[in-house]
Amino acid sequence: MSEETNQRFLPPRGIWILFGVCLALATWLQMSQAPGDRGTTNVIEFGLFLICVLTTGVWFSVFSAFDKKLRRGVPMALVALLVVFLALFRIDNFGGDMAPHFVWRFARPPIAPSRSRPRARLPTST
Repeated sequence: MSEETNQRFLPPRGIWILFGVCLALATWLQMSQAPGDRGTTNVIEFGLFLICVLTTGVWFSVFSAFDKKLRRGVPMALVALLVVFLALFRIDNFGGDMAPHFVWRFARPPIAPSRSRPRARLPTST
């Protein structure tokens, strides 16, 4: 095996640098709460996470030296898992920190408390 083929099993230096920068930014955001809002911090960190995952995914699927079946199978399995997750759960709402709240899609809706009006008291004559 040549040195170049051996190196293609690990991501190139540029991806590792990108990971380091994203990790440093995420750590700084968590420690400083620079945007001032927890929701904004979570959205920025999710964006950093997506950049790292998509960059690594493209490298793995297209440029790595792994077997072609593995390079095609792993992304397809991840997409299938995402589809199954979205089929079984739904986003109920977003909290104040912009984190989605997932609930079981087939759960019965909660029973709303009855809003019975208090009975009016009739005046009694004595």
